[in-house]
Amino acid sequence: MRVIEQNLTVTPGDVNGFTVSDTDITGPFPIALPLDGVLSSVNPYNSSREVDMLSNTFGVLVGFTLGLTGSAADVTIVGRDINGNPFTEIVTMPGASDAVSSVNVFSFIESMTIDGAYTNLEVGIIAADSQFGRWVVLDHYQNPMEVLLDLEEITDGSTVEVDITTDDKFIRSGNPEPDTFFAADAPFLAVVASQNELLEQMPAIAVRLQHTTGTAGQWRARFMQSGGGNR
Repeated sequence: MRVIEQNLTVTPGDVNGFTVSDTDITGPFPIALPLDGVLSSVNPYNSSREVDMLSNTFGVLVGFTLGLTGSAADVTIVGRDINGNPFTEIVTMPGASDAVSSVNVFSFIESMTIDGAYTNLEVGIIAADSQFGRWVVLDHYQNPMEVLLDLEEITDGSTVEVDITTDDKFIRSGNPEPDTFFAADAPFLAVVASQNELLEQMPAIAVRLQHTTGTAGQWRARFMQSGGGNR
């Protein structure tokens, strides 16, 4: 039997946890967005500021919140994806009094630059966004294949689901997310308490935990795969 364990903690929403609001910023562009929020830190080796989300927490989307006037410029995020691989994403700001989030999950942010004027822009974690555990890659050549999940709620305050994908493209470098995935059926849909059940009995590429609602919580997930050997 193959066992993979994850310990995942929800990071509370903080809309300016990465970058605190700046007002009426003009060029020359592109210009760096300061990493000066409470979720940023100083790298002791080079004295630069960065955002380093701990590897055992849920990974987060990068959320941008704008006030009146706002911005329609592009922000380039440079950092690492949830698997720790170098990754860059460009996010277009939504204009005035609105919010937008990155498509991909970041575990580390090295820098963010914006290519146009902005005002009242905050960058951080939007509470309404889901948070994501790393994908657990399964041995999908085992036949038969069976995956058990021992999901233990360590701290209350979170609702989670288990996602499953049969898309293998994301395993390759530069593809941190699969094109498609689906949520597992009950009891691993909208989970609010510990569960120990059969998760999957058909070939699948990978599974993960997704935090969907709540402001706190901690989970321990043990994925246990067994099968009859390689085909």
